[in-house]
Amino acid sequence: MLQIVRSALAVAIACVSAGKASGQCLHWDAGVGLPPNYQATCLCSHDDGTGRALYSGNQWWVSKWTGSTWQQVGWQFDDEVRVLCEYDDGTGVQLFVGGDFEGNVWGGPATPRIARLVGSTWQPVGGGTPWWTMSGLGVHSLAVFDDGGGSKLFVGGWFIATGGLTNSILSWDGTSWASVGSGLVSPQYSVPIVSALCVFDDGSGPALFACGVFDSAGGQPADHIAKWDGTSWSALGSGLTSSTYALVRSLAVYDDGSGPALYAAGEFESAGGVTVDGIAKWDGTTWSALPWAVGSPGANSFRALGTYDDGRGLALYAGGSGPSLGFGLGSVCNVGRWDGSTWTNLGSGFEPPGGLIYSMLSFDDGQGGGEALWIGGAFDLVGGNIPSLGVARWHGGCTNTIDVLCMGDGSFAPCPCSNYGGSLRGCANSASSTGAMLSWSGATQPDTLVLSSTGERPTSLSAFLQNPALRAYPITLGDGSYCLANGARRLYLKSAVGGTVQAPAPGEPSISQRSAALGDPLTAGAVRHYQVWYRDGASGFCTPAVSNVTNGLRVVW
Repeated sequence: MLQIVRSALAVAIACVSAGKASGQCLHWDAGVGLPPNYQATCLCSHDDGTGRALYSGNQWWVSKWTGSTWQQVGWQFDDEVRVLCEYDDGTGVQLFVGGDFEGNVWGGPATPRIARLVGSTWQPVGGGTPWWTMSGLGVHSLAVFDDGGGSKLFVGGWFIATGGLTNSILSWDGTSWASVGSGLVSPQYSVPIVSALCVFDDGSGPALFACGVFDSAGGQPADHIAKWDGTSWSALGSGLTSSTYALVRSLAVYDDGSGPALYAAGEFESAGGVTVDGIAKWDGTTWSALPWAVGSPGANSFRALGTYDDGRGLALYAGGSGPSLGFGLGSVCNVGRWDGSTWTNLGSGFEPPGGLIYSMLSFDDGQGGGEALWIGGAFDLVGGNIPSLGVARWHGGCTNTIDVLCMGDGSFAPCPCSNYGGSLRGCANSASSTGAMLSWSGATQPDTLVLSSTGERPTSLSAFLQNPALRAYPITLGDGSYCLANGARRLYLKSAVGGTVQAPAPGEPSISQRSAALGDPLTAGAVRHYQVWYRDGASGFCTPAVSNVTNGLRVVW
């Protein structure tokens, strides 16, 4: 029987097809999505006095992530929530919300376009806002900036201010509203649009940068993006333009190794005279392109930018929608990672492909998974088949003592017949549509580690495999995805009971003892990778193969 297993495994490894992988420990998480019929328009972290937590604007609601579920905050607004920001207005740090709303559907105080969270209720800012808006329009952006007179909350959007204040952009100091210089002017509309605000130091000191739809700032030409230094407005070169309609939607600061720079994204074709496709870099003096796009200029729409370190270094992430938004890799993904020289997709992206990405935020929810990139938008699935309605979480590389890798859930690599398993599991098998999962209990120091494979066929013969090295690209092994390099050692060979198999069993040599006996001693700090190859002889399932594999684990001893 042992020889049959060895022969079958050798044949399976010899008959493989390669597929490019994006990073062994990178993966999407299930279980962080919103309730049905919601989408996340914005994300923000805030400490309400009970610890820092993630907040999401969900069309007409604001929700707080508890670590396992979303909990509604305050009441339901009567129109869309667009942006969240925390600010200390002199009474302590509070959560502010902006959008198109005028109040809430349950009664209570009017909160036109902007409100702050006091306890468990939303309250108006400054006794009500000093503006009126056109139907369905309101506050689109919030940012905190010290203009030399103390920290203020800057409010941007699409609104007409009263009392001689500037249209579409104002500042709030906790007591009163104020104009921002002589304001902005729009070429397309009687009122400018301020889509995003961002604080950046271009070498002359921190300043507030605003983008959107306008062609003049402080009476000076400034196409769609401008800088406010606390005293005056100025342009960023010749700005951002398009042959048709230009809209700049998002700003972020990122250092690609050549120094911090401001990145702008949206719908535009030119940055300072340089041809681009919706995304560009401003280093303080000049604009440059981030070459990536496939398809015609202007076909894609970027809506969100963010930064995150997935274990490979801090990178810029861009998201949106479009017929060719695949970052040059031949597939529509909606979100890409820019490391300063190259774009890569995040797994197999979002469904539907036209789903919108509105917001990104790097955040640690304190549940043990570490920092992750949270993404909000309008989508149903991530990684090909993982349900995650409106909010998704992308985890970075191997940073823990034990990490999951080589998943068959669609977030990492293709399964041979699109037989994707559940989140963090192996490819689906004939007994389980969610596939088999390799998990663990115990610890590495001292070695009490026990590996468990669940979701196999009831009596599957299972080989627990170990290897110091991983393949550069996963391969198809039976009906699964296999990542261990050649020369894997078989630690244990067991038959499942009720679809579950564990090793070592009580009284058996530990993993470190077994590894040492096989000539591979596990010294402190040694890294080993594990997968379970198991029999699945059901005819008619997936390929004609008679085996499958679990997800993998990376263990630091």
